[in-house]
Amino acid sequence: MFASKRHRIGKPTTTYGSSFSTTCAAAPVTTATIPTKNIPYLLLRDGTGVGTARLDRQTLDLGIVRLVAILPEFQRQGLGRRLLREIEDASRKMALTRLTVHAAPDAVDFYRKLGWTLADESTDDPILVKILD
Repeated sequence: MFASKRHRIGKPTTTYGSSFSTTCAAAPVTTATIPTKNIPYLLLRDGTGVGTARLDRQTLDLGIVRLVAILPEFQRQGLGRRLLREIEDASRKMALTRLTVHAAPDAVDFYRKLGWTLADESTDDPILVKILD
């Protein structure tokens, strides 16, 4: 989990189902508490959600990053970069070797700066790929 004086990325520790909550805690995530197929992330600042993303395991080696968003007033502060770094670290621990994202057109440069490669720009939301080392 990422933590600093004012920001932290938490992961839900409750199980999926009708009682699923996005309440985050510092407890480590285990396969007993959350399936590795879909892992939501919530970026908190002083206990308030300011950003979110989800990592979906597509195959044994491929993950899809979805629903990446940082509230406008918190953008351009490095929080999106930190959120993606956390997702990439978690992906490596899951033995994923590739990530893809369908990015908003205005976010393509953001992903490129973080080492993502444009794979397909023929769709409304361009597809970028990152090979994990």
